Amino acid sequence: MSKKLLLVFIGVIFFSGFSLARAEVVINEVAWMGTAASQYEEWIELKNTSSESVPLLDWKLYKNNGTLLFSLSKTISADGYLLICRTTASVANPLSGICDEQGTFGGSGLNNTSDLVQLKDASDIQVDLVDGTGVDSWSAGNNDTKETMQKSDSGWITASPTPKAQNPSSSSSTGSGSSSSSSTSDEVETEPEVGQTVTANSTMKAKILTKTLAFTGEPLEIKTNIFGYLNEDVVLGRAYWNFGDGGSLEQIDNFEKFYHTYYYPGEYALLLEYYPKSYSKTPEVVSKTIIKVLSTTVTISKVGDAKDFFIELSNNASSDIDISNWVISANGKTFILPKNSVILSKKQMIISGRITGFVFGDQSNLRLFSSTGELVFNYSSPIEVVKILVKNPVPVKISTVVEMPEVVPTSEEQISKEDLSASALSSDVLREENESPYSLPIIPIVSFVFIGASAGVVYFIRRKKIVPKTGEDFEILDE
Repeated sequence: MSKKLLLVFIGVIFFSGFSLARAEVVINEVAWMGTAASQYEEWIELKNTSSESVPLLDWKLYKNNGTLLFSLSKTISADGYLLICRTTASVANPLSGICDEQGTFGGSGLNNTSDLVQLKDASDIQVDLVDGTGVDSWSAGNNDTKETMQKSDSGWITASPTPKAQNPSSSSSTGSGSSSSSSTSDEVETEPEVGQTVTANSTMKAKILTKTLAFTGEPLEIKTNIFGYLNEDVVLGRAYWNFGDGGSLEQIDNFEKFYHTYYYPGEYALLLEYYPKSYSKTPEVVSKTIIKVLSTTVTISKVGDAKDFFIELSNNASSDIDISNWVISANGKTFILPKNSVILSKKQMIISGRITGFVFGDQSNLRLFSSTGELVFNYSSPIEVVKILVKNPVPVKISTVVEMPEVVPTSEEQISKEDLSASALSSDVLREENESPYSLPIIPIVSFVFIGASAGVVYFIRRKKIVPKTGEDFEILDE
């Protein structure tokens, strides 16, 4: 193989690798028709098909004539979804607050007759394209039933909306433009996939509406939408929830939103079972999604000075965190963070004292509480730390004794604070200085006298035994 051919081969692999990298994020679902609540409540769902998160800062969505539709700024997680919602004067909070990014759409939004959605990265390179400008206009979606245009294994299909959840793998029928309709397979799966709705028949469907990312100690908003025979909202029956952490909840009729709090980080399976009757034993619909719970890592990282007293909050997590209704308190004063207060990942929120009402000196008792009243962070002022160190000095070992002139205390307080510490540190040294140079060890002297006396007694006893009595060395002889 020649060198030129080899270089061409390497170049093809190199550039195809970039193409694959860009293709990891795709347009997964388009609600060009809006929702049943409002035709202006349009939304677009992106999906990350890779195993790594992808920053979407400066990525852009364009519509048919090259008009900028929306500029992105968030990061899409690995194998995750990112929901982009349109807001208008009449739709201020679309899709019950589950949108990742929201704002006005350029060019008056998407056209219901025909339009095109183009996704480009930060280098202005096209990543994905949905062309709804052909003969059949939009290739999927239904303006009458508000079913959305969804990507599947077999191409674009029309199906019930699945925001931030897995799309059906296929559909028994797809249409074009507003004339399309959809139906679901009668097959029942015993183990539903993550985020996928499983139904016992083709006439009922259920959706779990919640954020798939939560934080410990923070209430997670959860809601369900159940659709009946004609895609109407079902409000009667029984919904049983299992949160995957030992907690559960049962709702009877009127399935309104509620909140659940996870206390430990991890991944939890959130399971929903719907029963048409309160006494039914077999669920009509089962739906499951995975909730990823991260540790709450918000801290009071810095405060200002007397001239400009501010409070800096830092989010050390790898995801954005909503701290709405959190409370900052100090010295009997409190400040409640307003709705939609979000700290971006690895970023800070700096709040002026002119907003909170706190002043220099409050930092000694500054505390941060979550919306449930749990203590998240307790800020200790550096000034207080210095005071503690002065009041409780660490004893220093003295290796050299230096003679100091005698100081006469002038008050009782000086005696209690200075003389006691001096005697504690130098008592052994003073004892050595006050000893008489002529003092002899008592124990050695007593021992010496005792041993000498004992030796003398033994000596005299032995002498007494061997001295003969008077006259014993003479013998009387008979003559």
